[in-house]
Amino acid sequence: MDKKISTVCFTGHRDINKSLAIYIPSALKSELCRLISLGATSFRAGGAVGFDTVAARCVLELKEIYPNI
Repeated sequence: MDKKISTVCFTGHRDINKSLAIYIPSALKSELCRLISLGATSFRAGGAVGFDTVAARCVLELKEIYPNI
């Protein structure tokens, strides 16, 4: 039986390597779209500057396309 995903939580580093930082949002959005297609509707991120902030911004941008999240 396949489990349905409903909630996704993020955690990551505060310091992000600048040479890699440009790739993170597009890779994260791609993975978020996959998770949304599997049923994810709730996303939780901490408030630290760094990956938490990047993840929260990606979710907010995708909310315009997927208003149910």
